[in-house]
Amino acid sequence: MNQPSRNDPCPCGSGKKYKRCCLRREREVADAEYQRQRGPSIALDWLMDNYPWGVDEILQADFFGGLFEDEHERLADLPADFAEMVSINSAEWLLADGEIDLDADLAADLEANHDVEFDGDLNFDGDPDPDLDGAFDEGNPRLVRELLLEPGGPLFEVEQRRRLEQLFARSMGLYEVEESRPGEGLRLRDTLNREEPSSVWVGEKAGSRTLVRGDILGARLIPGEPVTLSGALYPIPRGSYLNLRAGLLEMFDHCVSEQEKREGIAFLIADAWLKTLVALPPEVVDRSTGEPILLVTDHYEVLDWDRLTSVLAEQSDVEGDWTGEWVRLESVEGGAKRLLYSLTSSKKGRVQLFARTLKLADGGRAWIEGLAPGTLEHRIREQVDPMSSRVGLDAPPAGRSQDQKLPPEEMTALLQASYEQLYGNWADEPVPFLGDLTPRQALADERQREAVIELIRTYEFGEDERARAEGREPASFAFLWRGLGLSLEEHSAES
Repeated sequence: MNQPSRNDPCPCGSGKKYKRCCLRREREVADAEYQRQRGPSIALDWLMDNYPWGVDEILQADFFGGLFEDEHERLADLPADFAEMVSINSAEWLLADGEIDLDADLAADLEANHDVEFDGDLNFDGDPDPDLDGAFDEGNPRLVRELLLEPGGPLFEVEQRRRLEQLFARSMGLYEVEESRPGEGLRLRDTLNREEPSSVWVGEKAGSRTLVRGDILGARLIPGEPVTLSGALYPIPRGSYLNLRAGLLEMFDHCVSEQEKREGIAFLIADAWLKTLVALPPEVVDRSTGEPILLVTDHYEVLDWDRLTSVLAEQSDVEGDWTGEWVRLESVEGGAKRLLYSLTSSKKGRVQLFARTLKLADGGRAWIEGLAPGTLEHRIREQVDPMSSRVGLDAPPAGRSQDQKLPPEEMTALLQASYEQLYGNWADEPVPFLGDLTPRQALADERQREAVIELIRTYEFGEDERARAEGREPASFAFLWRGLGLSLEEHSAES
């Protein structure tokens, strides 16, 4: 509905003009909310006035402390929108989870203004003032949130103080988006299962327009009706999420207090997020060849089916038939065999040669075209980077017309076959993320069982993201769930 003008009848039906009815109330509500939201700004100004050295020290040592020097340099070169996000997140972290050593701040003040020097342990260097000797033997760490709310802290209005109390009430959490209703809100699942219920509806207009099912984010929930997000968000890529979650759960096992756990959650989530901002592009490597994984499919028009079938059947290193697939294998140490390429047929009278790296694909193309010259005509090469949603289409040989991009249903079918080929023995192969256990072995341990489930969900949501980008239905990883005997309740596609 269009916004009424000031002199229009009020939409509420009171008979008054909009400016003398709901507009006035709306402005009062907006002004009250603005004043309420000023609480964090007032708190930050007070901290900078009273503990300027401590604020800088804690941010550099703790919030940004996990970054290496080259990562700090890349962080400084971030685009303006990301830099603003870093500023918002670091400020909220300081207020809610920061801890200032008041003695260190006082020592810095004395050094700056009273010609006194201290070493790294807050011991005097040189000939100190005897009245200060031993003043800093124990240190004086204080939680920022306690400094702000106790007597002597900044003066807040009632609603401003209440806003800060709500901000400080809960520790940060790691959540998965289960449902997103654009403009309304999100249903979030607590992936650490620290609280009941583990799934909560969050009123969030802005985030619900950009976040989708399967997204992972670090966030702080503000209690209320409805629950809301605090404002600082830490989007975590699925590729980083698995190790982050495992690290958090391991940290929980060693924490001796809730405060220690709260500090650990805040640091690990912030550190993981910062590292994704400054990370160099990842590379997934095929263990058997050492080559970067790139799902490559060469599409061929078949000119002579009988000849092609006969030639394939004559090869000692080729197995299969057209009811399934033809595979070319090579022998490796210990008498085992390793897959090189697979060849399948489509309903349109074509065949597809699939390989899991670019080098293997080039070798496969030379092999099949040299094996049966005159029986095949190359049409197009499809390249799928498993770490992104990009799909590359290579031009056909000169003089040939190029096919249009594959229809969505054919692309999904192609990727379905590719995934089933790539992950065909996954359940019984050691996985580094699982401590080099196979997924089947890992199911025997409850913690590792959860890790297996999260790992498959990561594959699924990665494919969902690619499918959305390509305008098609996602391929299914149900074969992985079935292969491990996992129930439908644990199957993310069904839950």
